[in-house]
Amino acid sequence: MNGTFENLTGSAPGGVTPAQVLSRSGEYQRKRLWCGITGIGLVLVALWIGAAAGLAGWTDGLLAGLLGGGAGTGVRSVSAAAIAALGLGAVAVLLQLPVDLAAINIEKEFGQVAVGTRFNLPGVYLRRTVEWLFGLTVAGAVFGAAYVYAGKYWPVAAAGALLALAFAHIVYPMKPGPSVALPGDKAAWWDEATTELRRTGVYVPTAVWYSHGETSLAGGWNGVGPMRRLFLTRTLWDIRPRIAAALISREQAHLELGHRLATAAVTVVWVVVGMIISSRLTPAGMGAGGAVVIAATVMSTWCWVGLLGLLPWLGRRQILEADAFLMELEFSKEEVAETLATLARCNKPDETLPAGIAAIFHPIPTMSQRRKALGI
Repeated sequence: MNGTFENLTGSAPGGVTPAQVLSRSGEYQRKRLWCGITGIGLVLVALWIGAAAGLAGWTDGLLAGLLGGGAGTGVRSVSAAAIAALGLGAVAVLLQLPVDLAAINIEKEFGQVAVGTRFNLPGVYLRRTVEWLFGLTVAGAVFGAAYVYAGKYWPVAAAGALLALAFAHIVYPMKPGPSVALPGDKAAWWDEATTELRRTGVYVPTAVWYSHGETSLAGGWNGVGPMRRLFLTRTLWDIRPRIAAALISREQAHLELGHRLATAAVTVVWVVVGMIISSRLTPAGMGAGGAVVIAATVMSTWCWVGLLGLLPWLGRRQILEADAFLMELEFSKEEVAETLATLARCNKPDETLPAGIAAIFHPIPTMSQRRKALGI
């Protein structure tokens, strides 16, 4: 290892040089980054234009006309909040649709969509969109109930209830993608990988395999106690068992080092503070539908501010700690270096982003930073 990115990309097929791999990786990640910024930016701009144009009051008036009779005030308010949340979600979907289609084309352009996995990308996109809109409607109803029934404590009540919904997947594992059964010809591979985990003293998790439609590597925990599962992409099957064990050990590090709890704690504080800010900007007597519009505008902006600063900093710190965890196990420096090289080859990181942009928009340290921290 001489510390250059070329050594991390591995051999490229078709006579493509490592430098060309780097260039393509950077181009791919930058296009994806701009898609993300554009999509979120469109929604934020639309929300603030709506706020300036009196969208909250207009929403209240419209919903009062639609729900004017036949139910008690509380029921009407909860229904108004749910409908307002659904309406805002539908507008956001329409605004982001062109950007999402562009992102899908980028995945295809750079060969990041796995071939032969029967991953139905349009179908998965539609299903996730419907699930998100349904979840947003439920969240709106929960917010409306807190707004109506919790009195002056509604900001904290709403934050607590919405966080309970958001963290429901911590208790009950939810699949990040379509499940994939471990093929029979990979059983010996998995036996060897778990043997390597036991050899290094790492807990062998209950693994659930899924396809996310890409060729990159991904993994993450869901559930608690006996329900805890480690979701891993099928792309791990192509990695030799020892390095697969190292990658799984990194996920175990996030668990043992308390990263899940730390992220949850920061999220709780951030959401509660954001909801209190929303309450300060909600006029007295505002209906639940209008309050949803104000909360959506403020919280979307507040969460985006968190994504720009606090959460990327926390994520980078946790990644470096997980890397160091490997060095404390029985993985050699060469194996840790190979693990990072495997991630670089499969996930195509952009090592060329200017430091300022990377610090704001990218929660993953560069490979050179990660190697330097480990002394490899």
